[in-house]
Amino acid sequence: MTQALHTLAPHANITRRQVLKRGAVGAAALTGLGFPNIIKAQDTLKIGVLLPYSGVYAALGESITTGIELYLEAINYEIAGRRLELVRGDTEVVPAVGLEQARRMLESDRVNLVMGVVSSGVALALRDYFIANKTYLILANAGANTLTRAARSEYIYRSSFTNWQPAYPIGQYAAAEIGKTAFISVPDYAAGHESASAFKAGFEAGGGEVIGVQLTPFPNLGDVAPFMGDIARSGAELTYAFYSGSSSLSFVNAYDEFGLKNAIPLVGPGFLVSEDGLAAQGRAALGVRNTLHWSPTLSNQANQDFTALYRETTGQRSNLYAVMGWDTARYVEAVLSAAEGDTDNDAVLQENFANMTLEGSPCGSFRMDPDTHNVIRPYYLREVQETEDEDAPVGNVVLRELGEIADPGDDSLESPIS
Repeated sequence: MTQALHTLAPHANITRRQVLKRGAVGAAALTGLGFPNIIKAQDTLKIGVLLPYSGVYAALGESITTGIELYLEAINYEIAGRRLELVRGDTEVVPAVGLEQARRMLESDRVNLVMGVVSSGVALALRDYFIANKTYLILANAGANTLTRAARSEYIYRSSFTNWQPAYPIGQYAAAEIGKTAFISVPDYAAGHESASAFKAGFEAGGGEVIGVQLTPFPNLGDVAPFMGDIARSGAELTYAFYSGSSSLSFVNAYDEFGLKNAIPLVGPGFLVSEDGLAAQGRAALGVRNTLHWSPTLSNQANQDFTALYRETTGQRSNLYAVMGWDTARYVEAVLSAAEGDTDNDAVLQENFANMTLEGSPCGSFRMDPDTHNVIRPYYLREVQETEDEDAPVGNVVLRELGEIADPGDDSLESPIS
């Protein structure tokens, strides 16, 4: 895809959207591992998009959806001659609601596959249902480790991250370069526990010690004052926090308002200071060091094109969740194109899902781990700094590339928090 973008870009009469569209069409040819004889060129291909459009993670769901739709627009909503139709469902960040919406999609709407899901709790509730119905679920965000470890399945693939991937390396970094004692603050649910466990393991591997763990209400953080007091009294040299959506805004802003930012460095996965929330966090987020598999400042051509397209289309700066929506749609399109649009041949689909590699990701690269069914990508150490962009006066600047980070595939690099 990158090559196609470079080839087309010099032509002044071709718009950026057309450049992306032509590049996207070629993406499906990157990896082809099998080609069934049956082509359903006249059928409509129904894809479920199961995300939160209400509740604490509503903004994340909308951003992922925008990324998906931008890519599908680039390929004219067509894969291997089959017209695409999206079927939306709102999980409300409630496992029972997510399962109800999934049942509607599979049993009433008859979707061919589903992509999306933000909450790990929702994803865990969906697992057995999708396996029982032999329907593919592509996780565009939910990071529950076990879904691509002990509970992995030939019908579940993750195009985003595990909760371990960004947390373990920031633990190693913090112990090496910030301090040897840490206090952890995370929401009291599956993703929070897993993120804290991975950070603790990385921090301890670097010679650090976790001296306190704070488990906060989920999904709504509520009154943050007591949490700030606990952190201030902890005596730790740094704080690790895992929050996203509206909770990240509340936590980061309170951390600054209570005078903790300059006294106790704050670190975490990049969801804590994601671009979709930085405008509301503003200078309160300055100095927060974090790890993630994307940054708006990455210089690769695909990222430059995507960030420009996103701003042109939405009037806003791009964010991680939109990027993951884009990459998830690219991944699904590449797999289905390699299977010539046949959604009934599980042997071919599973081989393609498990072995797909894509060039031209805004994140730098994308390759599926055939053993875990979890994507392997480069990760970056970032820091929120002031920028010269009047529309985005603070932003995440890459301090260094950490190389490709693959989930270990088991619990060997975990350190339970209780």
